[in-house]
Amino acid sequence: MYSIVTLFLSITTYFYFKKSYALFNIFTFLSFLTFYGSVFYIFTIFTLTIIQKKPKLLPKLIPGFLLSLLLISPLLYRQLFLSKTLLKNVTNWSLVLGRANLKNLLLIPIKFTFGRITFYPKSIYYVVASLWTIFIFFNLTKIKQTKSLLFLFIFPLILVFLISFHLPMLQFFRYLYLLPIFSLILSISATKSKLFILLGFFVLSSAYLFSSSQHREDWKSLANALPENSDIYLISSFADPLKYYRPDLNIIDIRQLGKTDQVHKPPIFVIPYGLQIFGYDHQPGLESYDFTLSQTQNFRQISLETWSYNPI
Repeated sequence: MYSIVTLFLSITTYFYFKKSYALFNIFTFLSFLTFYGSVFYIFTIFTLTIIQKKPKLLPKLIPGFLLSLLLISPLLYRQLFLSKTLLKNVTNWSLVLGRANLKNLLLIPIKFTFGRITFYPKSIYYVVASLWTIFIFFNLTKIKQTKSLLFLFIFPLILVFLISFHLPMLQFFRYLYLLPIFSLILSISATKSKLFILLGFFVLSSAYLFSSSQHREDWKSLANALPENSDIYLISSFADPLKYYRPDLNIIDIRQLGKTDQVHKPPIFVIPYGLQIFGYDHQPGLESYDFTLSQTQNFRQISLETWSYNPI
């Protein structure tokens, strides 16, 4: 949805500046139906229109958004309810959504300029990524020529940051739709450093594309590494990838440890993915049943633990 909404909002922006308001409404309609987070950008366009002293345009701009809001309002209400419930009942759910703090705010420009790649030690990563980010933003010099575009880029982030104090949603990937605007600003401003910046982006993109260690969780390889008809302990709401690749596996919610005596004696497999979010420590429970950790395998950001039964 993040890629699709980036396309829709880019087209929306194009038709806004082209004053093709019928087409603008069609794509604001599609944008909000695709991803509710697009509301910050759509509202920014409305705000820009008012700042530019063109309030009479608003009746021509709002219908598409209002129609999509009307259609999707029951789902939005349900999603808001579930989000508040999870924030209340799940210990660290706000980490998933993105709390309003300086780290999450600064990660947005860093990820926009340095990409998804990361490396260790983290201290060196943050120094290198920060220096590159500062260099990129230092090249945004032609403020007058890009004033409207800068507003379209910055104001949605201000809105998100303020709202995230009440309802966390400050994760950088939710706002990839701002990248085309950022690229336009950079293409206009960075007159002397364009080739160097282009080369830097090419190197960073290549580092991500050709280094599998930078890619997302490798659920497929993990699933293939499990024996047939295994018992797998993990948070059940995170089990969909395993069910997709290996429907033969017996998924057991790890939070049931200690609540039932039904713990299998052969070696069992634990995927501790997401346990930090729920504030759950599985090791004491397994150790109380005389299990010991015998092996840990890593599949790109996912660990697979093998626990052996060793009664005293």
